[in-house]
Amino acid sequence: MTETFSIKQHMSFLELSKTTFLLSIYGRSFRILYFVFFIPPFIFAVTGFMAELEYSGFHLRSIFSWGEGVLISLVIYMLLLLLPTIYIWFAHPVRFKNVTYTFTHWGMTKTGSGYEYTRPWRGFLKYKETSTFILLFISDNDAHFLQKKMFANKDELNNFRKMLQEHVGSSRETIY
Repeated sequence: MTETFSIKQHMSFLELSKTTFLLSIYGRSFRILYFVFFIPPFIFAVTGFMAELEYSGFHLRSIFSWGEGVLISLVIYMLLLLLPTIYIWFAHPVRFKNVTYTFTHWGMTKTGSGYEYTRPWRGFLKYKETSTFILLFISDNDAHFLQKKMFANKDELNNFRKMLQEHVGSSRETIY
């Protein structure tokens, strides 16, 4: 197994948006937003739909009014995710272009234009995997995102997974 992995990363705005969305799903502090933005509108929409069916029967307008509140909540939620992402993209562009992650027996070093960040293996809580990213959680609400496409081949990716299991543990979860 390889002892050192060096991964060069160039993230686009779309990829950054995907990471923000993934973190909103899997980060603990974001979960409360689901209760605020989705559950109440869904309950109000269902009860409103049922009441309208009872009093006026089934109409196509009933279906649209049922989904209206849920759709508006979804749009507001996506905007709340997108606005900070846009700010981060323009305020710190060097954080996403020409970044190199180096993993050794000690831990991780992230270097870019004008900065260097290090973290020992004991500083990672868990890792999760999607079809396009590996998420290395440093807290319940923050993670480093590694693009799988930046690995040279599947063997390198599999060897990196073995390194993660050895150092971070068996907290791997695969998400698709």
